[in-house]
Amino acid sequence: MQRTGIPPVPRSFERRLRILKIVVGATLAVMGCGTASAMEFSEHFNGATRVDAESTWIYADGEITDETPAKFEEFLKTATIWKRQRIVLNSGGGNVIGGIRLGEIIRKNGFRTAVSKTVKTANFSEPSPGICASACVFALAGGIERDASEGSRVGVHQMGVDFVRLYGDKPVSIEDLTQNFSMPQKALSLVLTHFISMGIAPSIIEMMNEKKADEMKWLTIEEIRRANIAFAPNAFEKWQIEAYGKGVVAFARSKDARKQLTIFCRAKDTRFTLTARGAPYSTDFVKDTANFEDIHVAGKTILRKDIKLEVKGDLLTISGPWTGELAATDARATMSPFGVVGTIRDIYSLYGFNNQGFEQSVRLAGQNCIA
Repeated sequence: MQRTGIPPVPRSFERRLRILKIVVGATLAVMGCGTASAMEFSEHFNGATRVDAESTWIYADGEITDETPAKFEEFLKTATIWKRQRIVLNSGGGNVIGGIRLGEIIRKNGFRTAVSKTVKTANFSEPSPGICASACVFALAGGIERDASEGSRVGVHQMGVDFVRLYGDKPVSIEDLTQNFSMPQKALSLVLTHFISMGIAPSIIEMMNEKKADEMKWLTIEEIRRANIAFAPNAFEKWQIEAYGKGVVAFARSKDARKQLTIFCRAKDTRFTLTARGAPYSTDFVKDTANFEDIHVAGKTILRKDIKLEVKGDLLTISGPWTGELAATDARATMSPFGVVGTIRDIYSLYGFNNQGFEQSVRLAGQNCIA
């Protein structure tokens, strides 16, 4: 069985979370919120012709509290555009347990996450640079895809105990100090378990430890990628070749191994096959692209009449001749079907093109037909 790169939340994690919540409570110091209001949720649309995860999103703005997860679940009961959409986060942090639980709910629902502010303009909304710091990163980690818009920042720091809030001016016993000094270690174990279950690299803990609990480490783009905080499972890996039949085929596969584009030669005719596995890919694609006119496949424009589209179970297969006209440079994509909505020609779906190894792999496939 191939790994998807999106690990499920362990069944034992919920039990461990309940136990540790009793121990940790609200004593962990989580900075970055200041006097921000508690997190609020709202639906937004950017005015695009199509309605999908790029044009609609849920905005989560403000401080994460222990009530935020329940508030989010209540919001989802009445939200109209939330299915398989993005959760756009803008938060300086807040409650650790609240952040972890929010991340679990996001993963359970198969949402994407992103870091950005949302600015309302007339009837529509648009993104602007935002932040996701401290406990917010636990929620961000829940996304099956994760991104930060240009200019947005992601911040982490050590975990510590807020003794002033915990004890004030009261006398403190050695037993109390011993118990509470152990809290950050127990919480760190919880946090690491959460990050690993969400597919975040353990190196995130090293980054957290670079700053004290009352400071903030703003991660670089490279650190965000290295820790797997930014995660694009739909992105295609570099092109490769493999033996098949009497020759070789050229192929590119998505990072989550659910999609693959193959180009090959059969009886001197060059053809393509694109497969996408998973119910969201197959059912939504067929429904949303029923009237598409043509398709761009790795630089070629191919008419709908020449394409065969099949759905068997959760597997979508699109195949046809890879002999069409050259696609426009700005529309070059691994797979991009176009159609008409009303009087507007619009793109339905897009799998980004990766040209690394493309020309060499396709040339070899063309020179070594499989039959």
